[in-house]
Amino acid sequence: MKKYILHLSDIHLGELAEAKIYRTQLEADLKRKLKVRPDYIVITGDIADHSTPDEYKAAFYLIHGLVKRFGINLNRIVVVPGNHDLNWEFSAKAYENVLKHKMPNPLNEKYIQIGSAGALKRDEALYKKRFDNFSTHFYKKIYGRKYPLEYAKQGILHCFPEDQLLFLALNSCWHIDHHFTERSGINMEALSRTLDQMSEANYDDWLKIAVWHHHVTGQEMMKDEFLELLAVHDFQVCMHGHIHEAKEGFYKDDSSHGIHIIGAGTFGAPAKNQVSGIPLQYNLLIFDPNSETITVETHKKEKPGGAWSADARWGDRNNPKPRYIIHLKADFSKEKSQIDDHFKSPTKPFKKERRVDVVAPSNAQVGQSIDILVQVRFSNSPLLGAENEDWPLKRKPSSVEKDSEPVELEFIRDPITGKLKSTLLEIKVVSKDFITHQRIEVPPDKYSKRVAFLLTARKMGNCGINVEIYIADHHIIPVDKISETSNQDRRFDNGIPGGSMGTGNKRRLCQQILNTQKRWELLNQKLAGLKEQYIVETRREEKFRLKQLIAETEKEYNQVERELQDLEKLSSVSVNHIKTEGEYNQIERESQDKEQDKEQDKE
Repeated sequence: MKKYILHLSDIHLGELAEAKIYRTQLEADLKRKLKVRPDYIVITGDIADHSTPDEYKAAFYLIHGLVKRFGINLNRIVVVPGNHDLNWEFSAKAYENVLKHKMPNPLNEKYIQIGSAGALKRDEALYKKRFDNFSTHFYKKIYGRKYPLEYAKQGILHCFPEDQLLFLALNSCWHIDHHFTERSGINMEALSRTLDQMSEANYDDWLKIAVWHHHVTGQEMMKDEFLELLAVHDFQVCMHGHIHEAKEGFYKDDSSHGIHIIGAGTFGAPAKNQVSGIPLQYNLLIFDPNSETITVETHKKEKPGGAWSADARWGDRNNPKPRYIIHLKADFSKEKSQIDDHFKSPTKPFKKERRVDVVAPSNAQVGQSIDILVQVRFSNSPLLGAENEDWPLKRKPSSVEKDSEPVELEFIRDPITGKLKSTLLEIKVVSKDFITHQRIEVPPDKYSKRVAFLLTARKMGNCGINVEIYIADHHIIPVDKISETSNQDRRFDNGIPGGSMGTGNKRRLCQQILNTQKRWELLNQKLAGLKEQYIVETRREEKFRLKQLIAETEKEYNQVERELQDLEKLSSVSVNHIKTEGEYNQIERESQDKEQDKEQDKE
């Protein structure tokens, strides 16, 4: 059965009187001309014009009237904020003047330089209240709960099993304020967190649609690297607004993944804010699961007090149509025979741009242990070390040095599922007096885990350190070594913990690592089994019990994983070199042979 999705954007409502007129005009167009009843309403931001309570009162009157008229459930509304939905007054209150002698050096992103006298400092708690009016006076009235002000929680899933439809609502305005009005983008932590939630259930046969406000095509577009993540997770459509003109586009990730981009024009912006020659517009999406198509109907209104009509602007310039059709891709994982040669080949690599970040403390006292952190991130993500949670507990240094290098990594496709596999890298920390290394797995759609090298300062002096990155077969990847050398007085030197361990201590530590690794693997298998049971289970009580068991197992799994990482830091032999019991036994036999030789020498 076809499903109808009403797409409104950039409503810019000001007064209740406007809302009454807008509702009457739209209802007439949907009922009398298109003769449809929308199943869903998607609003891609700029609901209000100045983010005031009165404007949201008018906006809710409009939307609630449509809901009542067409019998739409409130939970079938998908809403994201636009740049006009954050309040400039709240934004201004979040900044305070700071005199020069109280400013940090260098300034971080919380500060804005205002000449030689000082700077403006941002209060994060007040800053997040920019969306308070949107949250309280509009969002809460629809969903019965406030919009999350924590940026990491501003990726929200709307799932509809009855129609096998999934909407992912994202905030592209999270980093915008009255000082930085063009700083649009998607918070990668929010996106990663939501995609992780999706992995807990099976959405393979669902139509997945991502929704935000800002455009990702044309001039002044926001960075579109995050679309790669969405494409890998089989999102086929995204919806946006902002540019006050209906647009269509396509983002191609590779030969088997891509996202159709649907942009809606402005539904009610004042004439002074309209694009010259472009009328007021809205879209109606018609999803036909049988033909696997989405038909996008665009309607226009030439005058604020006039009627809506078909907007013929798509296709042949000499014979334009008021609609265009999107052909959704086939399910490659089920139709194995339809997989093309590129998709079949597990050996043909797919290249992706990433960034290797390295952070180290600027100095250390003699005898003090420090962490050198390495992580592979996306090219547009925040630098490693920029946030407190990037550092192990209780060891955050007072000052750090950061460096990063772009790198092109190769990922191989699984021939059956078509999913990209992780790439394995080896990280080496090299200096004049020592060398140590660890292996790191880089997923195709997430950050790698942070690798920490724990070093101890043994004597005064400078220490130049290189961090080298190798692929798993020990061929160096085409990037320069990332130098951690600085002109500053770096007060640490060769001090790999465990370097002076006795043979017996090493054996015990190796055995402890093996035992912990076995526990970690068993918990990993248990967790995978529980998640499979959860997906197929239909009884509500049993699903609730399984969910609790999964949470408990994940907690234990994470604890054991941390134990394993701590043990690896303490070992002078990398855990990656003690993968099997046979290798450990070989180490133990060699140690026993040496002890026997010593005993024979004494005799």
